[in-house]
Amino acid sequence: MGRHQSWYAGANWPPIWTEDQGFFGIGVATWTTHRVEMLPGITAIGATGHSPGHHLYAIQSRGQTLIDIGDLSHHQILLLKRPHWEFQFDYDSVKAAETRIRHFDRIVQERHAILAYHFPFPGLGHLRKDRDGYT
Repeated sequence: MGRHQSWYAGANWPPIWTEDQGFFGIGVATWTTHRVEMLPGITAIGATGHSPGHHLYAIQSRGQTLIDIGDLSHHQILLLKRPHWEFQFDYDSVKAAETRIRHFDRIVQERHAILAYHFPFPGLGHLRKDRDGYT
């Protein structure tokens, strides 16, 4: 299982994280790159690339799923139409582009709604495949 380490200041984290003592007694959080149910109906989905511990969240209720895409896309046109483009604020821009395409393909295939807080208000909708990108 792939894992990445990042710093955090908390002590009572859900099981997706494992704690270790680090620099100045601050814990080191280890994030999984897989799917982990955090609470009933809320699943963290590893989506590394933008940052080492970046996750999407699938929120399920009444047979429907909403995917909070987090920082998977920072622009409602550029990174949807050109998902393979590298974005300067990504920690690993090549990995971020691969992750973006993989997750967008899955969201389209499974017909989930998305919450995209970097998109114009309200940032809710559905994706569909549009040539080499998405709409």
